[in-house]
Amino acid sequence: MSDSTNWTTLTIRSDLARLKALYGVEWCLIDYLFLIKDLPGKDDDERTAFISRNLKDIAKDLDIIMLVINSMTKSGQDRKSGPTNTGLRGSGQVSYDADDVWFLTKSKNGNENLRVLTPTKARERDSLSFINILKIPGFPAFADVERKKLPEVPAWLQN
Repeated sequence: MSDSTNWTTLTIRSDLARLKALYGVEWCLIDYLFLIKDLPGKDDDERTAFISRNLKDIAKDLDIIMLVINSMTKSGQDRKSGPTNTGLRGSGQVSYDADDVWFLTKSKNGNENLRVLTPTKARERDSLSFINILKIPGFPAFADVERKKLPEVPAWLQN
């Protein structure tokens, strides 16, 4: 874990290679893509495309799982039919490079602490599913509620 504010994909690669060699690290979480400092002065699309490609290369070269948190555009958040990959902030390269894309949204069932993780892209899955999780009030944490298999893929997931 690092609270450094100067991360670039080069420093991420270096640190992960060291951690893998020393401790056998198998995965990492990057929270979040827009805090990476590569290509200052470029627009969001250029920066995120560059960062996304580099993170994918790092994960492949080091044979680790990489979870990267990204945000959505305002228009992506306002969709009545649910989130889609086109609502991701930055370049479309981010969605293209990802093996899986999941969206964390508030549940519409009235429970203000219930969240739903829903995939919109899943490369190596037989079927799509969603995961209900419970936000723990007062803490930056979640608890498992249950996992359900969708009876059929909703129309908004079919791109």
